[in-house]
Amino acid sequence: MELRNGENSSSNEKDIISIQDKTQWCIDMINSLSDSDPAKILLLLGRPGVGKSSFLESVTGASGHAGDGTDPAADNLTKTIQIEAVGVGQTLLFVMDTPGINTNAEEAALTEIARGIDRIRSKARIVGVLYVSRIIDRNEDIDDKLRPFLLSFCGSRFMPQVTFVTTHWTAEVEAQKRAFNRNLEELKRRNQRDFVDKGARFYEHGREFVNGGGSSGFLHWWRQQNDIAIHAKSMIRSWYGGKHEAESPRFVQQLESPIEVLQTDAARSLGVSFDGSESTSAPGQGEDALNADQKSRETPGSTPSMGTSASTNTTQEEGEKEGEKEGENEGRGHIQEQNELSIWQKAWDGVKSLRPTINVTNDGISITLSTPNQDENIQGTFQHPFRRSHAPCNQSESSG
Repeated sequence: MELRNGENSSSNEKDIISIQDKTQWCIDMINSLSDSDPAKILLLLGRPGVGKSSFLESVTGASGHAGDGTDPAADNLTKTIQIEAVGVGQTLLFVMDTPGINTNAEEAALTEIARGIDRIRSKARIVGVLYVSRIIDRNEDIDDKLRPFLLSFCGSRFMPQVTFVTTHWTAEVEAQKRAFNRNLEELKRRNQRDFVDKGARFYEHGREFVNGGGSSGFLHWWRQQNDIAIHAKSMIRSWYGGKHEAESPRFVQQLESPIEVLQTDAARSLGVSFDGSESTSAPGQGEDALNADQKSRETPGSTPSMGTSASTNTTQEEGEKEGEKEGENEGRGHIQEQNELSIWQKAWDGVKSLRPTINVTNDGISITLSTPNQDENIQGTFQHPFRRSHAPCNQSESSG
């Protein structure tokens, strides 16, 4: 969509209304466009509290999304999609902020993302996905889940439209800068094969943007907000301001198939999918995604993502096994004691059945065993000699 002369996407009237109203204003504008001139959408994805809302404000000049506009972690309050418009040259872009995807909240976040896309996809095209993370964070379990999710959400063909945005680049000392640079190199290394090699790029939000890619000097988050915003807009203009002929992300294609949200590859990668029989896809649509999923299932050493019920059953079975194992460990001592008592009890019962006669003499101890027989008693004698000093004494001896 091209801007008309004099049109300003951030007029004073729009600045004073609520975020929800501004989002609806953007949705209404998008849906008023002609089919031949669809709106261009940039989608922000990532965990809660990584700075998505602050990045949105830097790019669009809006306020109120990240609290007072100075806290890069305040977007952990984002629960629904939020949209702002920004003019890039003669092109109007819409930036959609989304709820953070976190452990135990994946389904709600993905459903809200799908709801936001569904409200505009008939008159809009997603021309970029910006995945936001903090440079100060170490890799966590949720990150290992979100990388496959991003790949499933976008698809390999959309990778040139993906940008990894890192935030929290404020560093006061050189040692901290070196540590952040090492974190960036590690982040690139982890994403080399699936993303970088397929065209994905990196942008450091809080450093100077170099036209054509890359970054140089550090900018102070608190003292150089205006400079940070200028460089963020420069990145958007360079990478997303022109014409885009790339196909839609795989997630959008599957929703158009139609495939239910929780039947998409993105849902499978998050472990929140289900196999519903009531929804079917149109012939020939979504085949690439389904084939990719089937290939991952057939690849040796790969672990396909499971649905909610399967994950629950697996967890329950593992819990039961752990409980059984703990019960075995706790009861092992008792069982061993019972076995030992049982052995001695059996031995004593056997001895009693042989009618033992025990005689203690100065030469030792003798035990005469006899057992009844149909014909006669069978008798045997066992004598164990020991020194007189070790012999048990009877009452008469002890009294003497």
